[in-house]
Amino acid sequence: MILLLLACSPVVVDFEDTQDSGVRSEGLPDGQWSLGEADDGFGWAMHWDGARLYMSAPASGTLASVAGDGPIVEEDIGLGAGTSLHTHQGELFISQSLAENGKGLLPDGSSGQGAASRAQLSIGDRHIVLDGQGLWDAGSHVDRGFWGSALVEFDGDWVVSASQGSPLLMTESGLRLERLSPTDEAGASMQACDVDGDGSTELVLGAPGAGQIYIYSTLSAEPLVLGPQAERFGQSLACGKEGLAIGAPMAQEGQGAVYQLEGQALVTIYEGAGHAGNTLLAAEEGLFVAETGATSSDAGLVLRIY
Repeated sequence: MILLLLACSPVVVDFEDTQDSGVRSEGLPDGQWSLGEADDGFGWAMHWDGARLYMSAPASGTLASVAGDGPIVEEDIGLGAGTSLHTHQGELFISQSLAENGKGLLPDGSSGQGAASRAQLSIGDRHIVLDGQGLWDAGSHVDRGFWGSALVEFDGDWVVSASQGSPLLMTESGLRLERLSPTDEAGASMQACDVDGDGSTELVLGAPGAGQIYIYSTLSAEPLVLGPQAERFGQSLACGKEGLAIGAPMAQEGQGAVYQLEGQALVTIYEGAGHAGNTLLAAEEGLFVAETGATSSDAGLVLRIY
């Protein structure tokens, strides 16, 4: 597996010890993992490429991975790296949105205000990278003056959401939707998911500022609003085999919880030990949860809950 940092001259990080030992995935890893370092942001980004589970710790510049029942492998890839992980055409691309004093490094090697490559997406042969002003699409940048938070494909278009300001979201075809409330932080998370099991995909936006989620059957219709629920409900979303999972890292007096949507009812599927649910990852038939720790002295934790 080749790992590329999103920069002008990609840095190749080679997991030689795992490749040379012949370790191969035999399904999703099962267990829990930590680097044991306090306040390192472990689990900020997670990614499953079909063979390995990757987990970043951007505050320490560490990328960890695990395959099957093998040991966790750590690589130092530099301060601020690993805030977005994505596989495109067999290569793992690692963003550096916290590098350069928070300005981020972009695919052409430049940095600028808000240039945080915080989300990535593949549509066919296109590799799309979100930054603070617009998008990189197949190596070319389009400035849309839009500070995006999340990026997904929905109805054949890319859709970008923003957790603050206006519009709430925009699509590749030019549709723009306005925010329902100025303080809801809607768009902090976003997933395309068949929420109700009818065979059609809905667009779901987390609004952790309001403790709600918004479900759009189409972008021309008003959303179904569910909530308010626990504090920071909707901070993260994942579309797993059991349905839509929703993270609420400040629920249970800051311990955090993960919920599953069943119809319009919520079922608690995990209660954490410290801000659980800041990040969720659904991969094949598994769901992974990141816990950042209840205090700055706690080490981050990633665990598989099913």
